[in-house]
Amino acid sequence: MAPKLMGTQWSYDLLHPEEQQLFARLAAFSGGWTLDAADAVCAPGLKTSVLDGLGSLVDHSLVRRDGDLADEARFRMLETIHEYAAERLAASEERDELRRRHADYYRTLAEDSGLLPGEPDAAPVRRLEAERDNVRAALAWAEEAGEAEIGLRTAAAVWTFWPRRDLAEGRSWLQRLLAFPSAQRRDPVRARALTTLGAIELWRNDYEVSRACLEEAAAIGRELGDPWLVAHAISSLEPMVRATGDFARAELLAREALAAAEAAEDRVLSAEFRGRLALIDIFSGRPQEAIEPLRDAIAVQREAGATSQVALLLASLGTAERMVGELAASRRVYREALAISVDLGNMVLVGTMIVGYTFLASGQGRHERAARLLGAAARIRRDAGGGPLPELLRRLGDPEGDARRAIGDEAFERARAEGEAMAIEQAVSYVLADSDPRANDAAQEGSNV
Repeated sequence: MAPKLMGTQWSYDLLHPEEQQLFARLAAFSGGWTLDAADAVCAPGLKTSVLDGLGSLVDHSLVRRDGDLADEARFRMLETIHEYAAERLAASEERDELRRRHADYYRTLAEDSGLLPGEPDAAPVRRLEAERDNVRAALAWAEEAGEAEIGLRTAAAVWTFWPRRDLAEGRSWLQRLLAFPSAQRRDPVRARALTTLGAIELWRNDYEVSRACLEEAAAIGRELGDPWLVAHAISSLEPMVRATGDFARAELLAREALAAAEAAEDRVLSAEFRGRLALIDIFSGRPQEAIEPLRDAIAVQREAGATSQVALLLASLGTAERMVGELAASRRVYREALAISVDLGNMVLVGTMIVGYTFLASGQGRHERAARLLGAAARIRRDAGGGPLPELLRRLGDPEGDARRAIGDEAFERARAEGEAMAIEQAVSYVLADSDPRANDAAQEGSNV
């Protein structure tokens, strides 16, 4: 036996039987845990309190107490110690039950966080980010055990977790779990999972798959008479239709979803679709008509704490203000939207906001800057696995074409490559450093990136 494992066994042998049992049970966690999580997963049937047991394990150097997350202590094991605990758990008759309780706990945590599109997400997203290894472990158990419902409910609930991590990862979990025979029932679980998968496919620009997922989800919602399911499915279906230029159908969908959200008495989701109707005005060439409805929708989302929606609606407002010539107001709005996106750590949103800045730069004739921003946005899209719908962006203008015509292909490609070489932090700094819209263009274009 390796010396480290021998030391672990020596410490383990000093524990009381109840503490040994707790030690083995804690192996169900991956990447650490909170006291609440340990109580939920490990306490049932334990003769000692989890708090006292953790104290003893810390004293024996078998568990470490880490920094706090919003004043809540986290605990973890070193990898070699965790491997030893996992061996103890595997040798017991409790392994399957412990892993089920672990998966149930993180499913509940995800669903209680309210992370489906249109709902508040800032604090819960940070909590789930800290629990990312446990979320993955719960999903892995659900797939391994054939518990498609637990897995789908978890994967669908952590909607804003996937853009922070990897859209392809969320897609992979959902695709595999939706293929289970038990996942074929036309029920709310399938509808929510399809909505999340459809939204991910939309950000990845796979429209055919996205449309199939979202139309099935909306159909299930209509069959069940569940307006909330219908509204959430249309939330991602509508921009896809808008991207085709079929604004009449996009408006019909947005109005159906607005009616559904109002029927579900979901004020936040209702505000989202009022914002969508304003976006349709923008794309239909009526930006002035969109400004006040967007401001009203933003106010509702701010009050609710729906920060992702605030950022998206601010980007829409910035676009409308840019189109009516209010460039200073547009710049302020885009800056706030970018700051929110950075604070959320949502790479897809950050890339979306940087794209907005390319239109501002292009409209000012600052084509080298626009090219750099296009490169930075392209890298973020690649790293995040998706981004804004290209078809929609082309309806707002052509900063790439304008830049190529103004500075030539060689200069464009050079500037674009400089932008693509930027890490996300550098790209954000480059955007925010341009604080004075009246800055001399020549000096700006000649500055170092």
